[in-house]
Amino acid sequence: MAPKKNARFTAWTWDCLCLATVLVFSACAERGIDTPALAKLDTSDWSSPKSALQDRLQSVLSAKAPTQTDQLHSANWWELLGNPELSALVSKALAQNPSLSLAKTRIEKAQSLAGLSRSATLVQVDVGLEVSRQLYSQNGIFPPPIAGSMVNMGSLQTNVNWNPDLMGARAAQLRAAIGEVKAQEAQSHYAQLQMATQVTLTFINLASWVDQADLARQQRQLQADTVALLEERVAHGLDNRIELTQAQSDLKDRDTLLSYIQAQVLTTQHQLAVLTVQDPLSLEPLTPHLANLKTPQWPAPLGLNLLTQRADLRAAQWRVQAALGQVESAKLNFYPNVNLGLFAGYNSIELNQLLRGQSLQYGLLPSVSLPILDGGRLRAQLFGRESERDGAIAQYNETLLEAVKECANALSELQSIEPQLKQTTESLALARKAQALSLQRREQGLTNLQPVLGAKRASLNKAQGWVTLQAKALSAHVTLINALGGGYSDPSALALLSH
Repeated sequence: MAPKKNARFTAWTWDCLCLATVLVFSACAERGIDTPALAKLDTSDWSSPKSALQDRLQSVLSAKAPTQTDQLHSANWWELLGNPELSALVSKALAQNPSLSLAKTRIEKAQSLAGLSRSATLVQVDVGLEVSRQLYSQNGIFPPPIAGSMVNMGSLQTNVNWNPDLMGARAAQLRAAIGEVKAQEAQSHYAQLQMATQVTLTFINLASWVDQADLARQQRQLQADTVALLEERVAHGLDNRIELTQAQSDLKDRDTLLSYIQAQVLTTQHQLAVLTVQDPLSLEPLTPHLANLKTPQWPAPLGLNLLTQRADLRAAQWRVQAALGQVESAKLNFYPNVNLGLFAGYNSIELNQLLRGQSLQYGLLPSVSLPILDGGRLRAQLFGRESERDGAIAQYNETLLEAVKECANALSELQSIEPQLKQTTESLALARKAQALSLQRREQGLTNLQPVLGAKRASLNKAQGWVTLQAKALSAHVTLINALGGGYSDPSALALLSH
């Protein structure tokens, strides 16, 4: 009879296993219909011959081919302006600015979450030792001699637990966590680019104000010379006091303008000091000039593919990948979860017998869990992850459009400024030539001082216009470098563009 009983038991066990398998793979909670993902923007046609944006980018960036010595590392693009003081200030800002430190802490937090997701897929092993001393009740469940006695108990046990992740839910969570780490890293690079750009633009602005202050002092001195000349002519009866009074009024205006420009110099110096995490008054001795800044010729590949170099766009791409991983994980939560456990150790009521062979215990703890009726909890979670995915895609689309807009605006600014700057430079050269000729005629005794002062005034006025346009041109070049990503490169993110 024993063999028949064993056969019936084996058949019954097999039937139970088959039934459990059917339940596992067919009795899961209803997932419903999947929501299609929001579509990404397709910019492939934007670089076609129909688009003038690529032609503009080509003409601006290739207008003057950079030399080999200009081809610096992308992380130090500001060195293309060729000013050591600027390079030192940018380096200080990147090393000490609190906003960049905050970005680094976000990276560390994302890395820790990725580590937690990765650890969930590995075998977990722990060893525990428990010792207790307890008085057992005489009326409890334990019979004498334990009842009514003070007993020392001990347990030394090793537990091994492994979730094989048969459905891949934890792997999807890990991919999402890694995507978030990559997004935070790219966002940190974007913050560095914005900081370097802000410091560089402020430095250019300071140089512009310093040059304007120098020109304002020269104009003020020129006006003072004009007043002195008119006073002399009035004293000799050669002019009336109307022109002298007007000249004296203009001198007061020059004083007011010079005071305003000097105040702007101080304000910009303080702003630059704060950006570089220094005492606000520490940079007051700093007086750069536009002549000490080179026009940056950025040695980069040409075309709209430069937009993929933007760190903020890369961050948006990685966030889309992270959101897709979360959606995949939420879908896999509808399937069963398998866990394998194993324990082995010693357990004894008396501590002196804890490590004896009779105290050995071990066992296997396999488990399977599956959702059947969850009240719509998993479906709600999936809806939430799908909405986060669509939000990440919408943010990517918005970032892409903003990148294209910034690039187009920078190109338009450069194309507008460069011919104006060229014409102003030529006009300034002619004005200075006229000033030299008038001074030469004065030295030869062919004219009086008034034409010389007038020629110098015209030259200074044109120099003011040149300073304004040169500062705008340098700022536009820096803005274009910023719009095109500042040379940031993340090869791993390039593969995302094909998905």
